Amino acid sequence: MTMNSKKNFTAKHNSNLNPDITIQQEITKLINNNRLPCKAAFKIAKKLGVSAKQVGNTADILNYRLIGCQLGLFGYKRKKNKIILEDSAKNSSKDIPKDIPKDIPKDIPKDIPKDIPKDIPKDIPKDIIDDNLPKGLKKAITDTLDNKKLKCKDCWDIASRFKISRIAAGRVCNSMNIKITECQLGAF
Repeated sequence: MTMNSKKNFTAKHNSNLNPDITIQQEITKLINNNRLPCKAAFKIAKKLGVSAKQVGNTADILNYRLIGCQLGLFGYKRKKNKIILEDSAKNSSKDIPKDIPKDIPKDIPKDIPKDIPKDIPKDIPKDIIDDNLPKGLKKAITDTLDNKKLKCKDCWDIASRFKISRIAAGRVCNSMNIKITECQLGAF
């Protein structure tokens, strides 16, 4: 996905909405270059006792870009064959997801197939994923599908149940051609 700094996230919402001031103050502490990492948004929600969706909506109303999806679906880019969080050099390390697997191939092909979205961190080849999956993981995913789609929250729950990183769960869904829907922050 090519980053479009002129995207209007506010347009997703009623124009009469005003941002929640308390949430806005917390977001302002953690944004950098108008970007808010997914993990930071969830920290704000937990700290304030509000839903992640409220934090995501407030970020949208303020026209901040959400980055670093914990399922690996958005907010990453490639640079010199490395997968990095958008603006990671400017973000503090505490806001960068720590569960990005270290086993991402070092030599990522430059010619990425067109059918794979470019904003998803490139996953381990499908045969390696299949050989290293916890027993029952794929069945748990397929049993949870709703109209051949998996909700973001359900993917998080499955990752927790199988003790794998969220980003790994997102990669498995991607390898199974399963669309993840209903972002808890409201990004999609």
